[in-house]
Amino acid sequence: RFFIIKSDNETNVYSALKWGVWTSSEKGNLRLDAAIRSNYGLGQVLLFFSVTGTGKFCAVAEMASTVDQEAQLSIWVGGRRGCRRFDVKWVFVKDVPMSRLRHIIVANNEGRDVTHSRDTQELYPQAGFQMLEAFNSFRSSTGMLHSGQM
Repeated sequence: RFFIIKSDNETNVYSALKWGVWTSSEKGNLRLDAAIRSNYGLGQVLLFFSVTGTGKFCAVAEMASTVDQEAQLSIWVGGRRGCRRFDVKWVFVKDVPMSRLRHIIVANNEGRDVTHSRDTQELYPQAGFQMLEAFNSFRSSTGMLHSGQM
């Protein structure tokens, strides 16, 4: 299964890269937790990360655990970050411009392209595999690991 992750700031994505964890809104965490539980043994749950306003997607991660309801982790900035979190394994960390992704249509989002998706928007498999192919094939010398922030 495939989901879009929209962060309102880069700092939270840097923290996620460093610590190998992520959190979403309460509703988003519930959606993602249900996805990994229902998909157990059937395949990966992959997350495509974008920071609002940057004009790019910046990473792909595999959801590596269910949402930990007891976790106390205060690495997040911004109002919607809670203490619930889940583990992630990074697959790609590189910038892919949205202009390279506008052809990917999200049928379950009124037929809009993937660049207009919301946080924890699920992608149908065809769109998810197209996103993976875009990350795999795009050659980028920029990305969060290249920025010197980590």
